Amino acid sequence: MSEHYSCFSHRNCEYYPCHETWSETAGKTAEFNCLFCYCPLYLRESCPGDPSYFMDRTGRKVKDCSKCIYPHQPENYAHIIQCLMPQDEIIHVQVAELYHDIVRYLGQNCRFNEMDEEAAKAQRTEAELIYEKLFQHRSIDILLHPFEADCVEQKGFRFGDHMVKCTVLEKISPEWVQSGYIYALHAPELRLRGEVLSVLQQYYVESIQVAVLDAARDWLQAYLSRKHSIRHPHFVTDSFGPGFYGMEISAMPVLCECLELNRIGMKLGDDGNLKPLKSIVGIHLVTVHEVAPVIRDCSSCIGNPGGCRMCRRGGGR
Repeated sequence: MSEHYSCFSHRNCEYYPCHETWSETAGKTAEFNCLFCYCPLYLRESCPGDPSYFMDRTGRKVKDCSKCIYPHQPENYAHIIQCLMPQDEIIHVQVAELYHDIVRYLGQNCRFNEMDEEAAKAQRTEAELIYEKLFQHRSIDILLHPFEADCVEQKGFRFGDHMVKCTVLEKISPEWVQSGYIYALHAPELRLRGEVLSVLQQYYVESIQVAVLDAARDWLQAYLSRKHSIRHPHFVTDSFGPGFYGMEISAMPVLCECLELNRIGMKLGDDGNLKPLKSIVGIHLVTVHEVAPVIRDCSSCIGNPGGCRMCRRGGGR
């Protein structure tokens, strides 16, 4: 017998049971669950039931669930609820799509603009050769885990029994927050076939990996902004994460617990560090008001309230 909240049989309904195949499949004495009178998975292209399809007179493919009894079987309640919950998303992004931002971040991180013209040209050429040989045809996977606005409080993020403190949230009104995402991604790992790189080449490999991470975060922010602004404009914050924007490093295990990192080849090691080495985990918030001018003043940074040269935002901007 199912729990009361997960099954209800409306035996006085004139259509009970509403599927002709019910008695044939389950027997007349079986419990028929009327809780999902209209199947909430009907509009899903892929569902766990057994629908059939036909073409209507306009040539459209129509889903026919008249012979499917899946939502009316009490034991399927939990699975249907699981299907209705927000699902994690994996986005595949070609590194070549990020090229211009990678070049911009690489120049910023390697200080090409501080070199004389001839030296800068030589170093850019060396970095470009590494990019074309090892990164140009690679791709990265971004794991997205959505969460509700109720998880955002004035002092931090609440995920289940865990509170992740984030001081920058003190500057954001909770009423502005529509939803949020925890994300994870890692830079392409190095693939060498017996080749030994020089110290300079190794430096550029790591610099490009860091630039890929920065460019991917910008790409993700723009992607989420487009996704949530189809009908009405919404804004997506800069990335919050362990070690920056007022969130302590100790938050890392809590965020990782919310994600299935193994789906994109990542894990949190016993030493507390992410694997692969060039990996990041963070949070983006979707808001109804622009908050960048409010939070991008370095005063919430736990590393250096005065700003620093290594900040991907340029320190104080």
